[in-house]
Amino acid sequence: MSMDVLQGRVPANKDSFFVTSTSDSSVGVWKMNSKLILSNVFKVSLPPAFVPQTVKFCQALCTIIVFSKAGGSFLQLNGSTGEPSWIRKEGPECMDSVALDESRGIFTAWTRNVGDMMQVAFAEDGSKLVIGTDYALAEVFSFDSRKRVESLPYLGGSLVQYITTLTLPSSYLVTIVGSTKWKPAQVVVFMKKRFVNKSHSLLRPSL
Repeated sequence: MSMDVLQGRVPANKDSFFVTSTSDSSVGVWKMNSKLILSNVFKVSLPPAFVPQTVKFCQALCTIIVFSKAGGSFLQLNGSTGEPSWIRKEGPECMDSVALDESRGIFTAWTRNVGDMMQVAFAEDGSKLVIGTDYALAEVFSFDSRKRVESLPYLGGSLVQYITTLTLPSSYLVTIVGSTKWKPAQVVVFMKKRFVNKSHSLLRPSL
């Protein structure tokens, strides 16, 4: 159902970690070493009413935040053992897709409970929010002004369903992917140099 990685870039001879949630209401953490050998760190079962639609690592606390698809619930797990720390019911009733901004301690969710699920993602150090659509664009909004600042085109079809972002020392990256029954998925990467003039176009396609 969902997957997240602890670190986007892993030094040589170090282990990488990722967390998964599955439709049997379980959450697991996995380790992969430098020889690409995969092993399970832990796997825990959540209450049946809690559907773990989205999982996210919190690097600063070495914990995992799990968001339920329905009911507005989200909880925190110990990143090493899977033991629950707390559970809250303060979210929207439907959370099909969730993006977490750890530095600000906030999250945003796609709450439309009909039609195709679209992903949401924070970008540019949390100052932008990127949202998928069903009309061949990914829309970029300013977090502070709440206004749309740019539209990123997807030529592979109408549905932009998957989005991921990455901050590098010299640039910001946004990747969008769509899928239909009639066309193969295309992966489009947009790049913006960091510290550029904000009056210029925010993102340029890099294929």
